[in-house]
Amino acid sequence: MCLPVLYGYTSIVYREEVYAPSLPSLSKLMILSSAIHQLIMTLFSTMPFSIGQVQDAGLLFLSSMSTTIAQETSDSPHEAVPTAVVLLPVFTTMTGVALIIMGRLRLAGAVAYIPNSVVGGYLAFIGYFCLQAGVALCVSRPMSTIASWSAVADGEGFRLALPGVAAGAAMLWVSRKRAELLPHIMMAVPLAFFAAVYLWYGEDAIDKARGDKWIGAKSSSSADTGLDSVISQFDFSNVRWDIFPDLIPCWIGMVFVISFSSSLDVAAISMDMGQPLNTDKELEVIGYSNVVSGLTGGYTGSYIFSQTIFQYRTMVHSRWVGFVIAALELCVFAAKVDVLSYSPLFFFGATLIFIGLDLLLEWLIESRTKLMDEEYCILILTFLAIQAVGIDAGIIVGVVMALVEFVITNRVYSEGKKYVRRVERRSRKVRPMEAWKELQKGCYKGQVVTFELRGELFFGNCERVRKILESAVSPPFGEGRSGGLATKHVVLDFHTTTTCDSSASSSLKQFVVMANKNGVKVLGAGFTSRVRYVLSKGGVLGEEGIRPNLGGKIAWFVSVSKALEHCEDGHLGGNREATHLLPPTKSWENLKRQGGGETWGNIVKRLLGLPDAEGGQRGLDMVLNKYHEVVELEAGNSIFRQFEVGPEGFEGYSDGGASSSSESFYVILQGQVLSFSTGHELQGTYLDKGAVVGYVDFLLDRPRSFNAVVVEKARVAKITREDMHKMKEADGAVFNMVERCVLLASILELANTSEC
Repeated sequence: MCLPVLYGYTSIVYREEVYAPSLPSLSKLMILSSAIHQLIMTLFSTMPFSIGQVQDAGLLFLSSMSTTIAQETSDSPHEAVPTAVVLLPVFTTMTGVALIIMGRLRLAGAVAYIPNSVVGGYLAFIGYFCLQAGVALCVSRPMSTIASWSAVADGEGFRLALPGVAAGAAMLWVSRKRAELLPHIMMAVPLAFFAAVYLWYGEDAIDKARGDKWIGAKSSSSADTGLDSVISQFDFSNVRWDIFPDLIPCWIGMVFVISFSSSLDVAAISMDMGQPLNTDKELEVIGYSNVVSGLTGGYTGSYIFSQTIFQYRTMVHSRWVGFVIAALELCVFAAKVDVLSYSPLFFFGATLIFIGLDLLLEWLIESRTKLMDEEYCILILTFLAIQAVGIDAGIIVGVVMALVEFVITNRVYSEGKKYVRRVERRSRKVRPMEAWKELQKGCYKGQVVTFELRGELFFGNCERVRKILESAVSPPFGEGRSGGLATKHVVLDFHTTTTCDSSASSSLKQFVVMANKNGVKVLGAGFTSRVRYVLSKGGVLGEEGIRPNLGGKIAWFVSVSKALEHCEDGHLGGNREATHLLPPTKSWENLKRQGGGETWGNIVKRLLGLPDAEGGQRGLDMVLNKYHEVVELEAGNSIFRQFEVGPEGFEGYSDGGASSSSESFYVILQGQVLSFSTGHELQGTYLDKGAVVGYVDFLLDRPRSFNAVVVEKARVAKITREDMHKMKEADGAVFNMVERCVLLASILELANTSEC
């Protein structure tokens, strides 16, 4: 699979007509370079199964450099090839040094600040470039502009291009449907071609096919592709060193793009493995391979993600695979046979067309469903800008557009504001005291970790957020899980997240996949409509109500309390009813059958961990029934309002006869209630059965400090100040129990309160 692609890459880098006579020797240099990359990465990478070759990310920059050299030497064409084969390796060596420095200084994460939409535009352009180069290789004509597509308009051009396009499309289809069959297809195409050639032409089939331009022109002698011919290209007396400064801006862009693409490759490999890789260390290895490649006359390269993952999944984790690949490439390099003069040109073109179609489909078509409208527009504009003004300027234009879009769409990010922090949260589910103690000893000693994500999550901070999330998981990804309490669930609270972009979505996806591969489930709640939309398009967020699993998506819960409740239930031994560690009473079973929810007495006993004897339960209920009123409310009814603030603007929530007086507090017996400050509905808190609402305002005898609105049909116990006075005078022991109960409930509420 490597060799056909390398011949195609040679035609991309040296696409100007002045290089055509030297393409056989230049192809040998490309093969030697890949062998060097493979050898260095096999020796020094932390991944023994890694595949390293000349990579497509730097091809456009190398091609741009060679085009500049061809233009500058147009008056003296004999200087073009010597200048190109010297200066391009020099810049490859400089790129390697830059990557080593970035790795040593731990700057690999800095390159992640390019927005996904800009990267997508660049990758789409690579796809277009590969498609154009593949067609050019098929028709044996230079194609460097949009106007040059006319080369396929005539009969001969169409005839030569059609098999390459068809073969490339077939490879694309197979790679997406049955990827394991792709090598077989790539072998079948040339075999089928030669069978057809011998059947069609008969005697002297190869020469006749070459005459019809199906096969590359034959070299004048074997020396044209021997080692002497390759070495002769390095004619230092004809090198135009004065062109060197003109290529520096292009080199700067190449360093940034190669470092970025290499970091992405390492991150993608890490995700698939389910183990963290040291990106800075791997960037150093890539740097060393580029230095050696440049010093031996080669070109930029990196890990090949698809082939590395293929080796990992086949469980062939031996370094011998890399050594064999490097040895075979060195044999092809040393051979005097010109492969191009005996192989179908459309086959090499088809490999480039396959790569080009794959990139174009992924970034121009499929990304439409994964990006916000404005991000997709930036992707398209970046793609067009690179076409119009070149790679470097086009990427800069894309980054500027992304920054402008972010400033316009979102408020300016506050400097120093925390965008992620670990918080202590508990569910609001009513449980026996024994259950709470069990949860404190196990569940909340590292098994369940909760994070609050705040403000804007975007390309400027998403990598930092991901690293913070990963660092808090115990033990760290990839380490053994013997001893201590290993993290089982990570709960993400998005209720103060105002927006996020596709870059943040990709970073969260990487964290979720990594967590799942290590047996850690990720749950989330509090999504705004925009955040939910972006995460859903990015394939990060599962559907609401689906149980947490290890499928690479965040399980979506209506509230953080519900998410934590799920984690707690799992720790306590499965999804049992609210009684959990204590057997249910008959009165509780009757209430469930009647759909009546909890009783106040039952909630008091559970919070205080009192014995659940049936007679005692009924007695407590009979006493408490004298001191509260049960109120039934429909969804949208207000229990009470924030002082001097009406519910205008909060659509769908009716009056419900509520007031801002604090002469009573409420206990939720059934249903769900949303508490929020006016104007901050999205940052509200969902309260479930057993929660006490409004007690702090009641205790301090102050006006209501927040709103309480019924989300789903509810039954609440209303306890007035007068009820509490009567209870204290007539049933002092019960009063003390109730006071302890509501104070404990208030403490639990404070434990779940976010800092503003």
